Amino acid sequence: MVKATLHCDGGCEPNPGIMGIGGHLTIDGVDVAEFSEAAGSGTNNQAEYLALIRGANLARQLNVTHLVVTMDSQLVVNQMTGLWRSKDADLAKLMREAKTVLRAFEGVSFEHVLRAKNKQADLLATQGRTGKTGVTPVEKSARQSGATREDPTEMLRRIEEKLDLIIAKLDGAAD
Repeated sequence: MVKATLHCDGGCEPNPGIMGIGGHLTIDGVDVAEFSEAAGSGTNNQAEYLALIRGANLARQLNVTHLVVTMDSQLVVNQMTGLWRSKDADLAKLMREAKTVLRAFEGVSFEHVLRAKNKQADLLATQGRTGKTGVTPVEKSARQSGATREDPTEMLRRIEEKLDLIIAKLDGAAD
């Protein structure tokens, strides 16, 4: 079992306007991947859904089996959990697409967080929208340690090694 948390955000300026999406995945509180992209023109809510879809696809690529999604979009969280319906045809289409992507996971849960608790995803979404890059916490950590940005294959290898260690510890504890 590989459990990860997806912190994602989307936004646009003005609304509707140019959209940007961003997010990062953590496993055991450690950042393992991030994304920051332009997403065309649309609304804030469309950008939020696109960030969820992109982040969930990234988690699938990393063989995540259980996903916790944290977002500051109360609308998306409540629609995805069935508390609210989508009356907008474009959002309903994105919601169906997100649900299709999320079916690949053994378990999915959603958590609404305040924007202040979603700063890194917000920064990544803004970078995607504006094209201006700042230093994200993942990049800052890599620069401070002298590391360079890893390719996805290397990230998977590192995650698998960590999982092997965890499994070995669990097996030892069971004996």
